[in-house]
Amino acid sequence: MSSGGISVGAPLGLEIPRIECRAINRSGGALAAGNVVMFDLAGSDTDVSNSDNTVPGATDAGLSNVIAPTDNLAVGVGILAIALEAIEDDATGRFCVQGRVSATTSEAIDCGDALTVDNSTKGLSDTGGVNQGFFAFALEDTSGAGTGQVLFNGFGFGNQASSD
Repeated sequence: MSSGGISVGAPLGLEIPRIECRAINRSGGALAAGNVVMFDLAGSDTDVSNSDNTVPGATDAGLSNVIAPTDNLAVGVGILAIALEAIEDDATGRFCVQGRVSATTSEAIDCGDALTVDNSTKGLSDTGGVNQGFFAFALEDTSGAGTGQVLFNGFGFGNQASSD
C-alpha cells in the first residue's frame, strides 16, 4: 500500500542512497578507512591521463584514481570520496561517494555540524573558510579527533558564505 507514491512500509526519516565504487589510491601514501580523497579528474598524478575520463573502467582515467584533496576545496571543483578500508598507495580499494559512512574527523564535532575537508588529517572538520565547500553533516557527537558517522556527499552540499 502506498500514500502519494511512497510505500507506507518505507523506513522513517531521510536516507540518501549509498554510492560506492572501486578506485586506485594515488594519494602518495596509505589510506585508513574513513580517510577523505578526491578523484583525479585533472590527471595530476603521472599514472593518470584525463584523456581516458570518458572510458568507463579505464585504469588511467581520473574517475578510476583518487588523490589527496585540494586545500580549501569548494563545491564544484572536485568530487570527493571516503575510503571504506585500509588501502596502500597504488592499490585498488573501496570508496564511498555518497551516503552514511564512518569518516575521519580532525577535531570534536557536534551532531548536525556541516563539515569541510581538512587535508592535514585526511579527514573532515567543522572549521571552514570563506567559499570552502561542505561535504558532510555529522550524525553524532565526537569527543575529539578520530572517526564519526556522517551523511556524506562527495559532490558537495554547498559553499560557506563567510568564515566561522
